[in-house]
Amino acid sequence: MVIGSTMLRSAMARQRSPKGNTLGFFEPYVTVWVFLCIGLGIALGRLFPWVGTALDALSIY
Repeated sequence: MVIGSTMLRSAMARQRSPKGNTLGFFEPYVTVWVFLCIGLGIALGRLFPWVGTALDALSIY
């Protein structure tokens, strides 16, 4: 299987590259994104309280 071994070698070469260790835009600030999403969810819940009731109506108990 020449194709399979070629794909395996290229995958291994990508793993060894130093660029694979750098973080993207999202990863260094993941804590900030989480807190922003929590805050946004709380704000939306305060502004539109009926959304929580509508979502709860979709629950299966």
